[in-house]
Amino acid sequence: MLLQCCLAEKEYNPFYALLSEKLLTDANYRYTFKYALWDYLKMLEKTEIKQIVSLSKIFGVLISKNAVPLHFLKVIDFEEMNKPTVLFMHLLL
Repeated sequence: MLLQCCLAEKEYNPFYALLSEKLLTDANYRYTFKYALWDYLKMLEKTEIKQIVSLSKIFGVLISKNAVPLHFLKVIDFEEMNKPTVLFMHLLL
């Protein structure tokens, strides 16, 4: 639900990253967050650009603060990346 609210905003709102960081201290939330990220990464081709930007920003912040480990991105096939995935990775890194 948190990610859906973040992606529904017109512009990226850092509040969602702060709230996510607090929730991710619990292992149960981290587990759920991982699967939510994987679901969004699988749907990147159908996602609007502003949503890709918000998704990459929230995960960039969470990765930089060590709230989310990099292995959460293991579902990305780096050999066959499409344009939305390239945009996501470019903005994330």
